[in-house]
Amino acid sequence: MSLQDLVVVTGMSGSGKGTALKAFEDLGFFCIENLPVPLIPKFVEGIHFSGSEVERAAVVVDIRAGEKLKDLEEILIDPRRHPFHLFVLHSSGVI
Repeated sequence: MSLQDLVVVTGMSGSGKGTALKAFEDLGFFCIENLPVPLIPKFVEGIHFSGSEVERAAVVVDIRAGEKLKDLEEILIDPRRHPFHLFVLHSSGVI
């Protein structure tokens, strides 16, 4: 098995990122909170190439990562390197 879906949850402090992550965990996703952006590609490669049984993962990234989030998308979106679905969920905290 290999990674099929990766969800990156971003947002300001208090916007519900933790709640969203708990929901993904309840859905069977492997979840990591506050993973630094530079480590996400290493995390993905570790799952993808280690023969791990993780098919779905969700990570929380603080919105203060700023420009690094754009770099992350460019790195992870290459389907030849990582054939999985990438979803970015921005938690605005607006009800």
